[in-house]
Amino acid sequence: MPYLAAEFDASVSSTVAAAAADMAANSPFKAATKFLHLTLLSSLHTHSEEEIAQAVRDVATSLPVSGRFLKWSISNRVLRLELACDHALTALQQALRTRLPRGKPWDTSAAHIVVGYLDGIPAAQHAEFLAAVEASYPIVAESSFMLPCLGYHGASPESVPKPRPKVTRQPRAPQLPKAAAQAPQKQQWRRPNRPNLNHRLNRPSTTGTTAMDSATGHGAAPMVVERSLGAIRKKQQSKNKAWSRTARIE
Repeated sequence: MPYLAAEFDASVSSTVAAAAADMAANSPFKAATKFLHLTLLSSLHTHSEEEIAQAVRDVATSLPVSGRFLKWSISNRVLRLELACDHALTALQQALRTRLPRGKPWDTSAAHIVVGYLDGIPAAQHAEFLAAVEASYPIVAESSFMLPCLGYHGASPESVPKPRPKVTRQPRAPQLPKAAAQAPQKQQWRRPNRPNLNHRLNRPSTTGTTAMDSATGHGAAPMVVERSLGAIRKKQQSKNKAWSRTARIE
């Protein structure tokens, strides 16, 4: 999580780092890799790059902050160097929190730096190890330090996440499954149109025959049929009359 910290001056940093390396070389002690600053404000991922940079510029006049070393101590298998800072450090932290309100302030009343870890040393030997450290690196009244600047840790200011613009997505058209899209579509069967034979048979014709008569040669129009029957009846009647007259003569 990104945070702002007060950085130690270079001379103090090199002195503490050299002492930790010497302890690790002569014992199962493990030196810490990050102990050269005091955390003031953490959880700064919700603030932008411009806000953090502007806050650091605004409080630059409150630096440097002075302090002094108090003593060596061991807590939870951790070797610490306890500090006492000037009241200006509390004012600096409050000024940062005013400009970065979503940051989380750290407790500076019991400030300390982590020098290393005693995981490889049995707990029964911790007191003996602490006495050896105090004798080798004594804390005196003149053991002081300076915090000349602020440092941004956890991410570079350029990598602070920026708000992303909202992207409006257009709804996509529904797509058919691949198998259905490639399958050939079946054509709908339609019944072929047929001529209306009843209409064509009953339609009168000026020539005395219907369209069906001219195509097939069968049937006759109603008018022609009636005339033929009348002629047959008249012819039959005439034959009957002729036969009756012949019979009377005989």
